[in-house]
Amino acid sequence: MRLKQLEEREVRVASGERVLAPYVGGVRMEVFGRQTVTSAIVIGDQVLLGAIPMEAMDLIIHPRSLTLMPNPDSPNVPASLAMGVRFR
Repeated sequence: MRLKQLEEREVRVASGERVLAPYVGGVRMEVFGRQTVTSAIVIGDQVLLGAIPMEAMDLIIHPRSLTLMPNPDSPNVPASLAMGVRFR
């Protein structure tokens, strides 16, 4: 299945060159059984997991081992933090 291209985005690559790259939406990802749907800029064939999907899946990088893992404060179900929200 091909991803739907929403538009093109200008990206500055490591060489400093600016290139246009496809910006796709509806990317479903799953890590450690935790899921999210996000968008992505497509360059090359490797996946770079950014901060927003990591936060959505409640994943952390363990500082000592530098490995990706579920947040130990919510090991079974991803949790989110909502500041300034009042529930009735």
